[in-house]
Amino acid sequence: MNRHLDRCYLEKKSGVSQEGLLLDFATFFVEASLLFAAGWSVRSGIYSFMALGFLLLVDMVWGFISHTIHFPGKKSHVGRWSAINLAAIVVAILVVTYSFQPKTIVLMVIAMVRTIR
Repeated sequence: MNRHLDRCYLEKKSGVSQEGLLLDFATFFVEASLLFAAGWSVRSGIYSFMALGFLLLVDMVWGFISHTIHFPGKKSHVGRWSAINLAAIVVAILVVTYSFQPKTIVLMVIAMVRTIR
């Protein structure tokens, strides 16, 4: 998110959107809150990963909306983000649905691998 804010508001020469700024900071707050909830519930096992999954969903929706506001008509890296997030969510749902043991370790590995490009 910090890199996005730099690209859109410090490095961009023209076409800075004030509405986009409000959306970006509101989303930043929601995502930080979800990350806090995930950290707060880390001892409860699966609930922390549910918060991380919801964070990924919020990030995907925000990414598409933000791209259309800040870079209309340009090629985006948002598709790659969303594909990685969607794949991580689907695999995590499969892990939770089917009896992989230990679930929290497998979900932790998914969360870590998801951050690698």
